[in-house]
Amino acid sequence: MKKFEIFKILKVMALPIDILNKGLRTVRGQKLSGEKTEEWIDDEYFRTKCKEAFGTGQFLYLAPDPKFKILSRRKLVRFLNKDKTESAQYRKIIHDCDDFAWILHGKIREKFGSVAFGVCWYDEHAVNIWYSAEDDKVYLVEPQTDEIYSYPKGEKPLAVIL
Repeated sequence: MKKFEIFKILKVMALPIDILNKGLRTVRGQKLSGEKTEEWIDDEYFRTKCKEAFGTGQFLYLAPDPKFKILSRRKLVRFLNKDKTESAQYRKIIHDCDDFAWILHGKIREKFGSVAFGVCWYDEHAVNIWYSAEDDKVYLVEPQTDEIYSYPKGEKPLAVIL
């Protein structure tokens, strides 16, 4: 079984997850329903921004928390400039694209806490995904080069995990 075939199987699970995520939730008494504030974005709003970026296609979406802090572009770029995740040796299967993405994700979470920054798989590649409040959209972050870019047109999304 190819590495990314598992996501084709998991996409079937996206519908129940989608239904579960649609309800109103509360966090410390605050209602959340697809909203964004200056400091926070809830998981429904993040998912909506993913759908806008991806255009079409169904994808697995997992968000362990109902809301996430917004990480500014300035802080992200400053962090990426200091971080050395991209300097690790690429080794097929052992230390490949998803490993780079998970490592950068962990470092970002360690530094900034629960921010709107996750891991995204499309076609046969894994990168990081980040919400920019400045542009009100999601961008991909290539952890092997630190490049920040828009979602490529025509690519099929597989999964987003925050």
